[in-house]
Amino acid sequence: MIRIERLAGEGYAVGTKWRETRKMMGKEATEDMWVTEVEAPSRTVVKANSHGMNYTSGFTLKPDIATKAERLAGK
Repeated sequence: MIRIERLAGEGYAVGTKWRETRKMMGKEATEDMWVTEVEAPSRTVVKANSHGMNYTSGFTLKPDIATKAERLAGK
């Protein structure tokens, strides 16, 4: 990641939009991305358009039960 610029919204909610610039395989790429779904704290969907393609990325977060059990056991 080289830089992120907020374009719209506050915090992290549906409608939050940002411009993300990153370097991959030696080349910089910049994409505008926006949040289309939020089910806090476990799920979010982000969309982007690039070179005529529409991208949708869904992320689901789940607790790590083994790690939680180890913490409870004091490990």
